[in-house]
Amino acid sequence: MVIKAICHYMPWDLDLAILNVNTIKKSSYMLQDGDKLIVALTLNLSSYIVDWYKSEISIDLLKDKFQRLSHIIGNTSKISYQLKVFLGDALYGHLDSQRESIKEDNVDGYIQYCPDIYFSETLIPLYFQAAKMIKEKYFVVAAQTPKLWDNTWDVLLNSRYKDMNFKNMQYQNINIYDINNDISQNQNWGRLILLPTIKFAGWMDYYSKGFAEQLFPVPDDWHGYGSWDLYCIILGNDLIRKGFPLKQYVIENQIISQRYLFDGENVHNNTLTMPYRELICRKNIPDQREVFESTLQQKFNEWKAYAIKEGL
Repeated sequence: MVIKAICHYMPWDLDLAILNVNTIKKSSYMLQDGDKLIVALTLNLSSYIVDWYKSEISIDLLKDKFQRLSHIIGNTSKISYQLKVFLGDALYGHLDSQRESIKEDNVDGYIQYCPDIYFSETLIPLYFQAAKMIKEKYFVVAAQTPKLWDNTWDVLLNSRYKDMNFKNMQYQNINIYDINNDISQNQNWGRLILLPTIKFAGWMDYYSKGFAEQLFPVPDDWHGYGSWDLYCIILGNDLIRKGFPLKQYVIENQIISQRYLFDGENVHNNTLTMPYRELICRKNIPDQREVFESTLQQKFNEWKAYAIKEGL
């Protein structure tokens, strides 16, 4: 089985990229013979977003540091890399890198993850295992989480965090190394749980080939950042209500979280990105999430036309 892991990095994410790639490399040693992970990473240096003339850090330094990730990933029978640096002046983001990274005949499925997400080195091998077990064409597999934004996300909630109160931001008081210790101490992980609904945050999920390439591909006119996960959730649950064979599973006791570091007094979320952010001059551009979500109904109508055309 061949799975492609996709991530889009902004220039201030480079130290997070090192942490992610280090975990991914460790994961590759747990893959079974015949399995391979392709790590497809994009560094976004678009001048649409950043004013490089006013920034105090060299593009060449950022490019060089990013390209050196290849030294960590390597090129073996179980793991290889595809690294891209975007240097244009157009709006570019995770929607573009996702669209460019799918539709490959030799890939069986996709993992997409966000730069600031902590995940265990055992998660990727379990995604491989799950993808082999599940027989449906269209499906998502997700990891569990701490308490998230409202109770609709509790289908992803790990039981040890069930009493956490999101409203007072208790989730920020979780140190990711405590999560890592919980996973390592609890060997009772890996059981697949079928969910009654589609619900994933786009943090670190597995998408079947049919889901990513045929059911919800990123349209050619989508650029920059947008809530593709929200789009899939709304349309996906509508499909399930109509009897379409779409499924989502969650892996029990595999926990992902944003990289909060709680030292007992303070929460440190942007510790590794701030030194870069202080040197990079961002341009004042429209909020991409707001722009995307303002046209959601139009996007739903376009998908329905696409589904009819494709015979879905």
